[in-house]
Amino acid sequence: MIERLGLGIAAASLAVAACSASPPMTPAVPEPPPKIAPMPTGDLPPQRFATAPPEAIPSTVVRPTKEQVLAAAPDLDSLLKQAAGKLGVVGLSAAVVLGRERIWAGSYGTRDRDGGEPIDVDTVFRIGSLTKLFTGLALLKLRDAGKLGLDDPVARHLPEIEQVRYPTTDSPRITIRHLVTHTSGLPRLGKLDYFSRKEAVTEPELLAGLKDLSLEAPPGEAEAYSNLGMSLAGLVVSRVSRQPYRDYVTEQLLEPLGMGASVWDQEAVPPDRLASGYRSENDTYRAGHHWRMGASEACGGMYSSAADMARFVGSQLDAWPARSDPPSGPVRRSSIRESHLLAGPGPSGARSFGINWGSISHPKLGFAATHAGGTLQYGATVWLLPERGLGLVLLANGGGETGEVAERLSGVGGRMLDLMLKQVPVPELTLSPALAAAATKVRALLAAPETDAIEQLFNEAFLKQFPTKRITKLLTQSADALGACTGHTPLQQSDAKTGVVRLDCELGTAEVVLVLESPTAAQLAGFAIRAVEPHD
Repeated sequence: MIERLGLGIAAASLAVAACSASPPMTPAVPEPPPKIAPMPTGDLPPQRFATAPPEAIPSTVVRPTKEQVLAAAPDLDSLLKQAAGKLGVVGLSAAVVLGRERIWAGSYGTRDRDGGEPIDVDTVFRIGSLTKLFTGLALLKLRDAGKLGLDDPVARHLPEIEQVRYPTTDSPRITIRHLVTHTSGLPRLGKLDYFSRKEAVTEPELLAGLKDLSLEAPPGEAEAYSNLGMSLAGLVVSRVSRQPYRDYVTEQLLEPLGMGASVWDQEAVPPDRLASGYRSENDTYRAGHHWRMGASEACGGMYSSAADMARFVGSQLDAWPARSDPPSGPVRRSSIRESHLLAGPGPSGARSFGINWGSISHPKLGFAATHAGGTLQYGATVWLLPERGLGLVLLANGGGETGEVAERLSGVGGRMLDLMLKQVPVPELTLSPALAAAATKVRALLAAPETDAIEQLFNEAFLKQFPTKRITKLLTQSADALGACTGHTPLQQSDAKTGVVRLDCELGTAEVVLVLESPTAAQLAGFAIRAVEPHD
């Protein structure tokens, strides 16, 4: 049985508020595709996943058209005007991407709290933890070149990590996969401090903080977000590539994607393009110094614009679906798909980590990959719906002590996607003949749970595990709760043998999971009745 849980569309409700000053929506400007160097030939190193497992995606996924998405533009504009006022930010920049094309952009507020120039799609913000997505891509690119493996012990490339203390003598050693899926057991920061200092963090300082540092859990046993872990991942990139982390990411990822506005230092941003950063406190804005992340910048040091991040989103969406077209980006499409999917030892369910992406099975949006980034002065979020070819980015020059602006921006992004998908007609789902026949037989059993009929419907292996008397009891209890069932509605067909239907009955409804023994015969090898909902 497949449980489909998920995050809510909005992380926080957004009440109607006075709109901040906002220039008209920016039309998309067609851009020539960047020139991509050919990737090396040869076998791809081992991957955990390179395509989504069937249960991770809805069975009726429709890729929206440009016209359908743009039909939601007035609603998007209204939502973002409210958000810009409610979030306590000075400015907000948004971009929506379909396929590889930025098709819509909206900008709200100003670059400076004292009435400076209005925000636009080329305004540069700090993107915080969205930098981790580029760190993950850098590791995948090095993996594909045969220079490292995700399951390599980190100590193979960064011996200094052996200074940490493991909680048990049988704890597995930290691997690169543990770092990028936040299952290393490393604390969020440990002794890493880029908050209170004006000098950049140095590599010796970062590594010295590992001495006698105790892990919070054995690697692979728990998810715990770690900026320290991702800082160390950046050092792995540097050691393996034999060049500074920022140089490798710039040369191998940013430049091939045409992300010319994306830089690493505040001073590298033209003054007339930088959105000044502000910390929101009690409805007031307070400027502060930008973190000097230095050797820890792989966890959150990059600056970028909505226009640049839209190029990145487009490159991520273009990896789906699998196909035989020539390469279209600096990282293999299969590796990008891998990064969006469950990649670590964390638990399956509503949300877990891919290669630094949050991989989500969302009740409304379906399969999604997302990440948020927050500093004291900035907030950012990016969302992908890979199967739909739809994505977005939101950047704001307002932050907070605990990343609350980034978290709420993520909720706004989810609501934006929901508004756009409401413009897309959902096709009626038709189950395979065998699944449809099995659903009809289940309805008949609810009305009359006869032993012979039960033994004909369920295969021998199922009946050994769940005897006929137990199945009869379940059917009888369900029938008492539901009353007479008049029909069923297909909800999902995950693969040729698995489907979910909703029973429409006199007293309520129920979801029924059906797993066939074979795709062509209406005999069940798996069965569950769940989510019985009585009528009001």
